Amino acid sequence: MNYNTPMFIIKGIIMKKMILAVVMLLTTNIFADSVHDGYVAFKYKDYDLAREIWDTSCSQGNMSACYNVGLIYANGLGTLHNERKAAALFAKVCDSGDARACTNLGALLENGIGIPRDFYTASKLYYKACEAGDLDGCYNLAVSYYKGRGVRRDYKLANAIYEDTCYKGHIYGCYNAARMYKDAKGIERDKSKAKKLFARACNMGHSGACRKYERLEEEGIK
Repeated sequence: MNYNTPMFIIKGIIMKKMILAVVMLLTTNIFADSVHDGYVAFKYKDYDLAREIWDTSCSQGNMSACYNVGLIYANGLGTLHNERKAAALFAKVCDSGDARACTNLGALLENGIGIPRDFYTASKLYYKACEAGDLDGCYNLAVSYYKGRGVRRDYKLANAIYEDTCYKGHIYGCYNAARMYKDAKGIERDKSKAKKLFARACNMGHSGACRKYERLEEEGIK
């Protein structure tokens, strides 16, 4: 993955340089049984049944079910990809206050597959998600500032957000911040800081970060 690549929070399936990750939302409210039944069907790859169960629950006002149906359409699981339906569902759930749905909607708009590309609205959604505490929303916002998509390009702000997400546990935030310090991309070069951030990303499982850490170690960077 390029270090300035935005990502869905739906992890696992590569789609136009964005990571899609299935995150099943379980609920403790009156819809708990329907969400769970849908999850069981999904787990055993009966996507048609899962969608049918969640569609019914979504129509009754269950935002967790609406979110999950959005994931199914976004990933094309058991059905054709339908980004328009996914976007409509994520918008509904985002409006209800779910930050992850806001991030996913932003990623669909930034991706521009099946729906018109809209960098400006995507960046606004990332900001909303980030403010609500979604790390992937913050990461995507940093990418927006790095690339100047929907916002004025600002390398220093992108780096600050990458680094903040890093210390909150985002592997790519660590890697991207490290690369920027190493390459002096819009900020002052600091190989020592880069090495520490590569070490964090390496410890989280980023093999590329491990190799870059080793190279800096060979250079004698403290």
